[in-house]
Amino acid sequence: MNVPKACGRAAGGAPWGLVGMAALMLLVESAVERRGLDLLDVDDWAYRKAVKSARLAKNFDVLCFGDSLVKLGVVPRAVEERSGLKTCNLAVSGSQASSSHALLKRCLDAGARPSAVIVDFQPPLLRLNPRHNLHRWANVLTVSETVALAFSARDPDLFATILLEKAFPSCQRREAVRANVMGALKGTGDNHRYYNFLAFRNWSRNGGAQLHAATPSLRTMSEQDAAAIRLGYYPKWEGHPANLAGLEQFLALAAERQILVYWVLPPLLPALQRQMAESGIDAAHDAFLRSWQARFSNLVVVDGRGKMSDPAAFYDANHLAAGGSYAYSQALGDLLRQRRSGVLGDRWATLPTIRPVALPDGFEDLDQSRVALGAIEKASRH
Repeated sequence: MNVPKACGRAAGGAPWGLVGMAALMLLVESAVERRGLDLLDVDDWAYRKAVKSARLAKNFDVLCFGDSLVKLGVVPRAVEERSGLKTCNLAVSGSQASSSHALLKRCLDAGARPSAVIVDFQPPLLRLNPRHNLHRWANVLTVSETVALAFSARDPDLFATILLEKAFPSCQRREAVRANVMGALKGTGDNHRYYNFLAFRNWSRNGGAQLHAATPSLRTMSEQDAAAIRLGYYPKWEGHPANLAGLEQFLALAAERQILVYWVLPPLLPALQRQMAESGIDAAHDAFLRSWQARFSNLVVVDGRGKMSDPAAFYDANHLAAGGSYAYSQALGDLLRQRRSGVLGDRWATLPTIRPVALPDGFEDLDQSRVALGAIEKASRH
């Protein structure tokens, strides 16, 4: 009786069909990885560059972590000028507490011995499920950190998704791949390359910070508009268990290494700040902060709320613009200099009144970076 041979396999030979499929998968994944500038967006690259910078963190005295409040608000050179402490900004816009913990751990594993860290944990991001950053985690977490995040979130599917995206870049970037294909078919193009180069230039000019021009329309923001922003970003006070676990891991790691933690509360647009106070969100936030101070003696809260009254200091209601960021960073540097003696003093430090300043030569907001990038592109054509 004749038995047909298995498809794709010679008698006693290799399973060529399986080998070919594996080779094709490897080819596709390699091609996707090489197209990172087209398929990863600015926030993806912010994670990747923060991980890369963490390997050099042993050269710095002060390390900055957190989300967009620090990414857009803390200019390392301004801190250095006032404090005398070499500073590095590793914050990532939109990131959550477990990202800051992972990056701090990378820095310490690379030999960093900072005297202090600056960090923020923005309330809207503390509230959100880690799935808010579902396709970002693969950029920063190790396998063991992925296990910890999924366990604290009580979400095994989160673990599976992150691991799959770490192993197969095409899974993480499938939406970008789809957009690129559709753009090519329509002849319109669709990639992130320009915006990534724009961000790279801005970060390099500003020591890792991302600086924005002021928004003139903020001068006329109504109380009604400010109330709508407050409800959108801060509807109530709560923290997701996974984010609270990441926050605790961050503070515990810093305490174990005897690192002073400055938890910063940057200024908000005055109209929004009034809404925060009147709604009771600020009071709930204060109680939350003091509960962590009761547990960690190395934790200093730096309160800058209400200390920047000029709308020209702001990019939007939540974030400082370039001139406000530079002045705020100088105030942080002054505080660090005052406390270099090792005497903590009051662990709730309130900043003085701050006024925006002009950016010094060599720094750029994103509008200026866009103009400079356009000039470079134009020159390259001639």
